[in-house]
Amino acid sequence: MTKDNNTKNVVSGPTLTTSKIELQNILNVGLQSKPNDIALFTSDEQQIWTFKKLNEVSDNVAHSYIKLGAKVGDRIASLLPNCVELFVHYIACFKVGLVLVPMNFRYKPPEIDHALQLSGSSILVSVVDREEDLKQLNVQPTLGIVSLGGGGTLNYLSTFESLMKVEEEGSVDITTLRHPEAEGDASSVIFFTSGSTGKPKGVTHTYTTYGYCLASMIQALNITKEDVVMPASSCSHAAGFLYSLSSLAVGGQVVVAANGTADVVLPLLRTARPTICFFLPSFMLILVRDERTKREDFESVRLMQSGGDKVASLLQKEFNQKSGLFISEIMGMSEAAPITIHGENEPEEKRGSIGRPAPGISISVR
Repeated sequence: MTKDNNTKNVVSGPTLTTSKIELQNILNVGLQSKPNDIALFTSDEQQIWTFKKLNEVSDNVAHSYIKLGAKVGDRIASLLPNCVELFVHYIACFKVGLVLVPMNFRYKPPEIDHALQLSGSSILVSVVDREEDLKQLNVQPTLGIVSLGGGGTLNYLSTFESLMKVEEEGSVDITTLRHPEAEGDASSVIFFTSGSTGKPKGVTHTYTTYGYCLASMIQALNITKEDVVMPASSCSHAAGFLYSLSSLAVGGQVVVAANGTADVVLPLLRTARPTICFFLPSFMLILVRDERTKREDFESVRLMQSGGDKVASLLQKEFNQKSGLFISEIMGMSEAAPITIHGENEPEEKRGSIGRPAPGISISVR
């Protein structure tokens, strides 16, 4: 520990040596080193999402958002489950300076209204399955709602499927539309807090702040292009968002898990063979106690992480007996993630601590 000018205790993590990630070029490593390798792995064998395809389709969506009337700095909200279209949307917005507003997919109409009003979103991208909730909204995005999925009776601005389509051979050219990061202080994403202490607040990250969040995460977990990362939690939440984009940024693969249930996760563990996983403790408990779960399901995993709640000692023990792995805990906030990482091989007496500060992070105990 050291002392700061206010004589408060300060604990610092390792020096951050990983370069800031350029969000508007987040696919560059994958595109340059392995464009035809899989970027997004899904349970649907018919969907092959390589880095090249992800780049081309996100170019189309970025161009389409601008054609619909969105301007640099506009907020684009999303009400989507974990799916490849969610990642296409994220990357498209990064490319042309549109600010992401990922909403908790469990939001009800009053919560959606609050997020739309607070963010001032010009477009909302939503699955048609949520149409009954959309009909009850009192706050409307200024340009309209883009639907994902067939059917629907609302007067939608467009369908996401049409935004993704390649008009001709290859993708559209968005070179002139690419966002220059505007001195780094341009907004990139707005996360809404959990609302545990009041109405959810919007936390705004710039291209610079979130680029460094990704750099810290990549260095902390030593994520490389050889890794396969599976966040078995909502990728509209700060944690799932962080894990998945950290992997894509270094040319790694992301496993798109619809949720963290054993029915979804077990087949993905056996086919995608992830090297890094993130689970909420509640889903991890269900997985470890499912009679179908076998030790060999975890043979590819080098790092099993959890967060969002404390990992009970009983869960830690049961998981280790089932898989041979220890659960490494992570702590973060919407404002700064990660903050601390608990090492996967810490001695038993250290379990229960919040871990060490992540690279580039200093913590003051006040």
